[in-house]
Amino acid sequence: MITGVAAGALCIVSVWGALMAIGQVGVPGKTPTEPLTDPDAALTEGTSSWRGLELTQSLTAEHGGTVNFWIRNEGFDPVEITINRTGARVIEPGTEGHISAEVRWEKTDYLFEAKPAGETGSVEVDYKIAQRT
Repeated sequence: MITGVAAGALCIVSVWGALMAIGQVGVPGKTPTEPLTDPDAALTEGTSSWRGLELTQSLTAEHGGTVNFWIRNEGFDPVEITINRTGARVIEPGTEGHISAEVRWEKTDYLFEAKPAGETGSVEVDYKIAQRT
């Protein structure tokens, strides 16, 4: 017999899988390939949960020399954020923070990750990626 909590978790996993299959999780309203039209606007923003966030964004310095990756940790576990797997910073539950990276002139893919800071845990974050001058 499945308890209410287990049934709820199973439902969340099923919905998550379906959304991942159609590519609608983590990038509401924008896709990472849309061009930046306002240098102070977010390239992408949204909410991610469960095991983490991995987004790749192709950038050039034409739209600004710095990219910022900001999160608010809405979960119960510490979350580690990185850009291109460097500059790691741990954001504790109930807090927010960001990291930045220099953007190269030639078009380059940047990998933005948010994952549990420990061996186990889950990720529940609001995030924003923005390129600045």
